[in-house]
Amino acid sequence: MKQRQRHIVLLCVALAEVVSPAGISAEPNKGICRMQIEADVENRFQQKITSIEFTYTTGMQGPGNDKKSTALVYTDACPGYHGYDVFATEYDCEFRAQYGKAPNHIRYRVSGGGC
Repeated sequence: MKQRQRHIVLLCVALAEVVSPAGISAEPNKGICRMQIEADVENRFQQKITSIEFTYTTGMQGPGNDKKSTALVYTDACPGYHGYDVFATEYDCEFRAQYGKAPNHIRYRVSGGGC
């Protein structure tokens, strides 16, 4: 019986390695929209964010029933803002657990006020 239990344990470990390969966190990522915006501002503009103001939708709207929220991003490098479309609700962005690589929820739309 012990030999069979050992084989079952080894099978479970092997299955876990296939399902969760190295590099994919077993811990959920939360606040995914903020993380995606921070990465985009850093890569695109090499600026430091001072604040982000989200305006969330409560559900589906727009063509194809997209979830479309917005984010105004303020940085230390310009007096204005960067505007992002956010294709997610507040729950999606702030509270939904994302495992592995999350889908892209953001799209850069516009800059204003001197950015």
